Amino acid sequence: MRILLTLAVAVFTFASCQKTMDPQVDPMPVDSSFQTNGCRIIRMETDTFNTYHDFRYDDLGRIKYVASHNDYSGADTLFLFYEGNSFKLLKSVRASGNEFFGPLIYKYDDKNRLIEMADFLTITRINYINNLVDSTFILGPGALEEEANGTWVGYAHRYFYNDNKSAIFTSTYDGPNGVYMEYTSHKNHLKHLAYINHDYRLQMNDLFPDGIYGYVDDYLLLKHEGRSFNETPSGPEVDYGTRHDYEYEFDAKGNLSVSRTTIHDGEVFWKTITRKYFYECK
Repeated sequence: MRILLTLAVAVFTFASCQKTMDPQVDPMPVDSSFQTNGCRIIRMETDTFNTYHDFRYDDLGRIKYVASHNDYSGADTLFLFYEGNSFKLLKSVRASGNEFFGPLIYKYDDKNRLIEMADFLTITRINYINNLVDSTFILGPGALEEEANGTWVGYAHRYFYNDNKSAIFTSTYDGPNGVYMEYTSHKNHLKHLAYINHDYRLQMNDLFPDGIYGYVDDYLLLKHEGRSFNETPSGPEVDYGTRHDYEYEFDAKGNLSVSRTTIHDGEVFWKTITRKYFYECK
């Protein structure tokens, strides 16, 4: 999936006491990074990959940078830049050793919704209908040339919703083939981490497989499964692709403390990814 190949932009969607944000209406909210219980994340550890990410904040409570380390690529640091004293992200830059990647530039419409993120290689565009993310386009160098001469058509993903405006299905085509999602009843207090950077994924693609495209549900995922439908003489048959099943643990304050993602390819078990989350509280 393109989700696993392309990384996402930082968005902070913890609600403050003064203002409640709708992630579908305003996917780039301007609230404090503290949850309503007065806690904010300071570290995420992924035991499966021997990886950790440390979050550092400025005096306004905005994530200033994210420092990470893993056994494969070493240490990285993501720096975030905002508009004035607001929480509106303007650009991000990733540093790996003495190399710098980016900047990634973010653009918004007149409703303050994220509509584009672009670096020197690709542009990701997010389209809305009735304040819901409808479709997304990811344009690389070849696609940008085709778009310029009017020959490029298509989209990266389209979204389909239930009556509660939760995305239950995302497809790369107009047919029923795509990824189907189910949710738990637990409120999603980590959705601000779904978008960290186009070049720097934080391995959140499992918890937030559709974060890159501008949609993050209010609730945590229970299942995320690829399905394709084949017509046969006896009717349609379903091919089940990669499936992610999720389990969660919470601390006494209601913070997500442990998540486990079990991955199957069809019915064949692949692996379980375990993450631990650490917080500081007021």
